[in-house]
Amino acid sequence: NFFLLIGLFLLLNLFLAVVYGTFGEQEKEKFRKLYLHKRAGLMLAFNLIVKGKEVMNLEQFRNLMKFAKPRLNRVEVLCIFKAIDDDDSKGIQVNEFCELFSYTSMLWSSVSHRGSQNDDSFFGE
Repeated sequence: NFFLLIGLFLLLNLFLAVVYGTFGEQEKEKFRKLYLHKRAGLMLAFNLIVKGKEVMNLEQFRNLMKFAKPRLNRVEVLCIFKAIDDDDSKGIQVNEFCELFSYTSMLWSSVSHRGSQNDDSFFGE
């Protein structure tokens, strides 16, 4: 009886290891497909918005955000635009735009700052 229990225990552990390994591989594949699908969708959206140009300007981005995230205020949209614009070119290229979902899920809050500049000049508007 003791050897039977040990044999069943080892067999069940082996079975569990195989199932867990297969599940992990399937989850990785599902995540990869989801990520690539989201990226392809963002690339298509970018090309529709800019209409053949290579850069999305702030006004186009604001119009997009009116529909994508209507509850964001003007400063939050500007913060997201500035965060996405990695190279500080005052425009968003397609590779920067693909990071949109990373920034729109963040919570933004205002922080008072010292100095004589108002918010619009701080953000370069």
